[in-house]
Formats: sequence, structure tokens, C-alpha cells
Amino acid sequence: MAPSFPLPFAQNFLGAAPRWHKQTIVAFLVINPALLWFGSQWLGMPGGKFLAGWLLKRG
Repeated sequence: MAPSFPLPFAQNFLGAAPRWHKQTIVAFLVINPALLWFGSQWLGMPGGKFLAGWLLKRG
């Protein structure tokens, strides 16, 4: 039986990079769109770009 799509993708994602590095990249890929949505929906900012950019620059 052929392996499912998520398993090979997870194994090949960023090659031999350390696990903490892979988890950090995935976290930023999840957090950034959430910040864009939060900024535009709740704070009334245009697109939330200011909030996402400011938080990422502060880190």
C-alpha cells in the first residue's frame, strides 16, 4: 500500500534541518495569517499588515 501524503511530506520538509527549526517555520506559517485576520477583523486595521509586521519585527 502506498504511504499517505502527509507522512512523506513531513519527512521531507526542509530536509535534514533540526526538528525545532521545522516546528518554528510551521508555527510562523500558522501565526502570520492568524495575525493578519485578527488585525483586520478585531482591530479594524487594513489587512492587519501593521500588526503582523510589527510583531515579527519585534521578535
